[in-house]
Amino acid sequence: MESLKIYYRSSPHLETEHVESLLLKFSQRRLAHFFPEYTLKFTKLSATESDNTIFEQEKPEQIIIVTSLTNPLLDASLLRQMIKIAREKPVKIEARGAVPGTIPHVVCQAAAFKKTQPSYFAYSTLQRRYNSQLNLGRLRRLKLFRSLLIKFDHLHSMSIEEILDFFSGKEGTEFVLAYGEQVQLEYLQACPLCESISFSPVYADVSQPLTGFLTRFSEYYFLCHDCGLVFVNPRMPESELWRYYDRYSYDSAWTSETLKTHYEHLNHLNTSHYYNYVAALPYIRQLPPNASVIDLGGGDGEFTVFLRKQFQDFHITLWDYRILPLIEKGLAPWNIHIKQSDFLNEPFGKNALDLVTNWEVIEHLPLGKLEAYFKKIYDALKTGGMYLFSTPDFHNPYCHALDFWAITPGEHLSVLSRKVLEPLLTRCGFQIIGEHHECVSMKTKDRWYSYGMENNSFMASRAEALIINDFLRDETFLHSHLDWLRQRNLGSELILCCQK
Repeated sequence: MESLKIYYRSSPHLETEHVESLLLKFSQRRLAHFFPEYTLKFTKLSATESDNTIFEQEKPEQIIIVTSLTNPLLDASLLRQMIKIAREKPVKIEARGAVPGTIPHVVCQAAAFKKTQPSYFAYSTLQRRYNSQLNLGRLRRLKLFRSLLIKFDHLHSMSIEEILDFFSGKEGTEFVLAYGEQVQLEYLQACPLCESISFSPVYADVSQPLTGFLTRFSEYYFLCHDCGLVFVNPRMPESELWRYYDRYSYDSAWTSETLKTHYEHLNHLNTSHYYNYVAALPYIRQLPPNASVIDLGGGDGEFTVFLRKQFQDFHITLWDYRILPLIEKGLAPWNIHIKQSDFLNEPFGKNALDLVTNWEVIEHLPLGKLEAYFKKIYDALKTGGMYLFSTPDFHNPYCHALDFWAITPGEHLSVLSRKVLEPLLTRCGFQIIGEHHECVSMKTKDRWYSYGMENNSFMASRAEALIINDFLRDETFLHSHLDWLRQRNLGSELILCCQK
């Protein structure tokens, strides 16, 4: 019986989660099901081991598959095609157009590792058809995969089309929005903001949410035709929203030393919304000495450290639902106070604060409570005090690039805009004294658009992402364009300064 040699790599987060054995067994079972005519041998590669060393221990004609345990849902049809080509052509075979997470890195004869000629490509149309992401490179996707194993005991024998068809439908969409948990989601019959019954679905057609698994056919965001709100539907009940913020939501693996270094060297390359903070500085500088500040939903504390570097005399407090002890310890030398709190439902006091901030937070909050939340912030501010926040801006075209607006369905209960927010803020008494935009997807090269180059659903959109990324490689052009965007108030992120 002919043999296939499968060389695989793991990943640090798979080792941390102790799932290497689970994923290896699943991969073995899946390939044994779809390739019963072969003897299969699996060998682990170290993270530093070069593919070029593989041929040295194999017969020249031996078919080799190099893959990763983060891609357990291999597309058997495409893999069979790659094996067939590898028998006929002594070159490395790679795949194009496949759904990310469903292909090996390379298939070839062992002798092909000695060769330097370009790879030969096997082509798939599945990403064009479905636009999905099945790679387990993120903890949230790993959690969903483990839940999927429980739901389908025959998952190893399901074709990629069968899996993607499941996620394209109502049941599969609910499965992802519940993050694989046994929770009954709520369906809305009217817009949660204006109660209009005139709304329709909007789809992510080009790029994929960080959550993965959803497809271009999955319906989970709806646009209200009257007020312009984009809201998730179905949604997690408010009492269950805590499920979105378990340890699987946080891919950063800080240590005391790396966190200390990060705080000391905050910049736009290592801090997602650094430019949002910079845009807010002219307003913050208007505050009185010894100003009292609360950053609500402050996460890892990056903004509070940024603020402390600028204003040594401010009284700064960070509130969040979940604050790791490591973060609390790391912020202590910066004289930043910590409060782990359900800030949506806790009081902030009356006429006590000079500044309240929300960076990428309000889209996580239930729409039915948003106006009351704004009113609570208004009441907590002193006269002349400011409320500064940022959020993805659905009605700005730069938010549509790479389907950025749909980045985190489930956690992001809504995708907002000034059109949606201004009536709420005005009713609470706020005056909007400043509007700015930043574009998180365009601030660096080889990040957002590099991802688009590899994973966008259409050949044209992959090429467009490549072209944009090439422009971003020119630092002079990059910073000139970002300034051009700022002057014209364009960008994926809306920043509003509201004053009492």
